[in-house]
Amino acid sequence: MAMEPHPVTGVLINSIEVRSGPISEGERRTASLLLADGHPRWVVAAMLGRFPLTLTRSGPAPERSRRAAIGGHLSRADALRDPRQQTMDQLWSDLFGDDPGAGAR
Repeated sequence: MAMEPHPVTGVLINSIEVRSGPISEGERRTASLLLADGHPRWVVAAMLGRFPLTLTRSGPAPERSRRAAIGGHLSRADALRDPRQQTMDQLWSDLFGDDPGAGAR
């Protein structure tokens, strides 16, 4: 990677070679290690000269997603029975009591 100044503005611009084609096993292992070190996928892709979406399944699997933790993986019927899910009526009664006009009297 080399940096050269833009001919008009003089701002330094990175010159990165981007490769295409199948990812080698060495690139996949390297991507996995870099992702495990906490580098974002787009940074790892730039380090390897690859498009970020070509690095799918290179890193460690997420331990537990937030979506699953709040029930986002449930069907609608299962979500209605899940105690973590609330309707707006439940939310209103929890916040303001059963009679929303009682405080205004």
